[in-house]
Amino acid sequence: MEVTFRVRCPTVPGQDLLISGSHPSLGDNTAAHAPRLVYTPTYWELTVRDLPPSTRIHYRYLFSEDSGRRRFWERGAPRELLTPPRGGSALISDDGAFRSDPSLEDEVFNTLAFRDVVYRRLADGTAAPAPPSRPFLHLQTLQVRVAPGEEVCARLGDRKLIVLSAARFPLWEAFVPWTELALGRAADAPVTLQYQLLIRRIKSKAVIAGDNNPPSVVMVDPDRSLHVCDYTPITPAEGITRLAGLAIPVFSLRSRTSCGVGEFVDLEPLVDLAVQLNLSLIQLLPLNDTCVFGNWRDCYPYSSLSVHALHPQYLNFDELKPPADVAQALDEARSRLNALPHIDYDAMIRVKMRLARRMYLHDKERFLRDPDFLKFFNDNQAWLVPYAAIRFLADVNGTADFTHWGRRQHVTMAELEELASPDSLHFDHVAMYYYLQYHLHRQLKRASEYAASNAVILKGDLPIGVHANSVDAWMQPHLFHLDRQTGAPPDQFAEFGQNWGFPTYNWDAMAQDDYSWWRGRLRTMAKYFHAYRIDHILGFFRIWEIPGTARSGLAGRFRPVLPLQRHELESRGLWDIERLCEPYISDKVLRELFGDQRLQAIRQKYFEPWYDRLRFKPAYATEKQLTRALEAEEPQPDDVEQLRTTLLHLLNNVVLLRDFDRPGDAFHPRIEMWRTSSFTELNGNWQHKLRQLYEDYFFRRQEDLWRRKALEKLPMMKSATEMLVCGEDLGMLPNCVFDVLDGLSILGLRVQRMPDDGEFGDCATYPYLTVATPSSHDTSTVRGWWEEMPADQRQRFWDKVMQRDGDAVPECTPDIVQWIVRDHLQAPSVLAIFPLQDLLGVDGKLRRPVASEEQINVPADPNHYWRFRLHLSLEQLLDSKRWLNQIAQMVTDANRARPQ
Repeated sequence: MEVTFRVRCPTVPGQDLLISGSHPSLGDNTAAHAPRLVYTPTYWELTVRDLPPSTRIHYRYLFSEDSGRRRFWERGAPRELLTPPRGGSALISDDGAFRSDPSLEDEVFNTLAFRDVVYRRLADGTAAPAPPSRPFLHLQTLQVRVAPGEEVCARLGDRKLIVLSAARFPLWEAFVPWTELALGRAADAPVTLQYQLLIRRIKSKAVIAGDNNPPSVVMVDPDRSLHVCDYTPITPAEGITRLAGLAIPVFSLRSRTSCGVGEFVDLEPLVDLAVQLNLSLIQLLPLNDTCVFGNWRDCYPYSSLSVHALHPQYLNFDELKPPADVAQALDEARSRLNALPHIDYDAMIRVKMRLARRMYLHDKERFLRDPDFLKFFNDNQAWLVPYAAIRFLADVNGTADFTHWGRRQHVTMAELEELASPDSLHFDHVAMYYYLQYHLHRQLKRASEYAASNAVILKGDLPIGVHANSVDAWMQPHLFHLDRQTGAPPDQFAEFGQNWGFPTYNWDAMAQDDYSWWRGRLRTMAKYFHAYRIDHILGFFRIWEIPGTARSGLAGRFRPVLPLQRHELESRGLWDIERLCEPYISDKVLRELFGDQRLQAIRQKYFEPWYDRLRFKPAYATEKQLTRALEAEEPQPDDVEQLRTTLLHLLNNVVLLRDFDRPGDAFHPRIEMWRTSSFTELNGNWQHKLRQLYEDYFFRRQEDLWRRKALEKLPMMKSATEMLVCGEDLGMLPNCVFDVLDGLSILGLRVQRMPDDGEFGDCATYPYLTVATPSSHDTSTVRGWWEEMPADQRQRFWDKVMQRDGDAVPECTPDIVQWIVRDHLQAPSVLAIFPLQDLLGVDGKLRRPVASEEQINVPADPNHYWRFRLHLSLEQLLDSKRWLNQIAQMVTDANRARPQ
């Protein structure tokens, strides 16, 4: 049968338009074999004569330039046609042309978050329409933002409206035989058809959108079927889509049924709370297992032991129907742990693991034969068996540091299978972790489905790294630089920068199999989440890489990077490389830091002579050595923290850092080098030249490299799943970041107190593709921020942002919190997300008495105890009708209400 593709598409000389689709005649979805369309004065056209009848064909257009050496696919989802029955022919009219720019409808709204949650349509059993046997019009459009009580219609010529079928939502389509349209056939003019796409309410039949758009016109041959693919979005009646959500870690939830920590089953009443608050999204922190240390340090949710396994702390044991003795132990632990204002991680995880062992032994005979478990095991054994094995070996060896496991430091899959064999003596120890992961999966999956059924997006968080002792580093060490660490450079919140302790990624190795590790990780997330936040998305442009011997982030440098070459330095007269790279320490420097009284004692204990200066003794030559030595000193010096800080500054008192791979020939400016005495002791000429190199190195030299590296990885992150992708793009930003994220339709983040420019962000100027938030888990809440601000800064916010008269009050009253929440709700951003603590802050009776107790994390403290828990239960919040109605009305007033 014969199909003609016809598309209006402006091109320039040297450009060709190609098509590739799911049939050999269309190139089998490859660019290399894509046939070329023929150009006419008004459109591009291609006729294909051997497509099978009554078959759905998917296809996309692509540009070819430079004699075919460069080819560019159009953006968005593939187009689709249904070929006519045998003997027929069809014309494909793709007005809408080549989709070179990102489409909000396709790339933001045609995602799990909007398509399958906010605008989800329940299957009603209606089959997709079938084409008639005689020539017809097939009208197809992609429209996501159509609420459940609405439908897409088309006005065809002067005929009354026809309703398009949503059986394959978000595709809407209708088949209309030409005989039903009574087309005229003028002898001297082509036959044309006008159509107009509309949205109307199902019950009232009132047209609510699209009526003001001009009709489209297509040429018609009544003897041939015509497929019109029109993906132009119809703007919803309420205008551009903007929604609101809340953010809270699962561990921070409190309910009558939870045991010392929030649990997955608490997400269901949290969804109910979001609905009552008129919110469409719940944002969570990472949920993966972090059990590396075996104590409270495992509370850090970004330090994953496994990128697939879920943390055992989130399991609710009531759901497992425990026997009486286990139920009694659970009730006793629940009463004790829930009485605490915060999470007691050690006590909580000890109780839960003890109960898990008892429940596994009670259930194991039935559990190991359960068909649902066996399916779960078969679907997930690639990660589940290594995870259970590393948990078992960590328990047996007393440490998760596999470098201390002897021959088990490296393990093959065959050895793993032997280790996890049902015939082994320790099988129950291994299988208990299967049991935990199976039930955790079921409880989180149920919560996710409950959220979707209530039109609430569940948004996850993708940590930038994994722990050095993770199962991923154990099984696939070639994917990581295990002798390096990930962190962030110094900023206003962290004088020494941040060292997260994660190994950096070996991106070249990951690219060898098309990033299968990342794709698998994201597919696991997509089982539960409809959207996700890429933690520290800047790491996909470049990462702050720190030596394995460091504790702080000061000695870091970006990777990948174009380093300074030795000849660049020497050509500028900067010849003394040793002087610039070694810690600059002298009696003068020590005297300024410690005074005359302590000079000799400090000098003798920590330093030794080195040429005309001093250097650290070998026992203190790295940050880790120095820190461990100070921790081991008995008795501890009275000013041990101040001493440690000062000595760490001296270790980093350098101007240049040697490159890891080429230490003799390649160098990197130390971040904020001008703050060091090593720099200030140089002559003015050297200082000037080094500042020039610094500015070029950090703000110009790397831009093209970082853009290219991001575009190698981030499109893969988007295409791996259909989740909505958001990025945490805060910190020291390359100039290319915003352009790259906008081009990929990845939502950025805007925090008012952390603007790109100026002292405070202006919510009214935020771009649409952003998430607006007043605070995050890494900052104080609105109340905490207000009360910790210097008085002069608080006054400037009062005067310039709030535009209020008089003196700014030192206490953050509910009125102030309400004003800031409203300001963010009014932002143009597609999403406005608020920590639950900030929403509670608008009510003087509900909020926590002490503002500082609302903060979840302190980024400057690498040993922070993540133990924040809501002081009110979900049951209490659901009973707080006045507060619920207040927030819901604020959301409605800002035109962010839940679509009905």
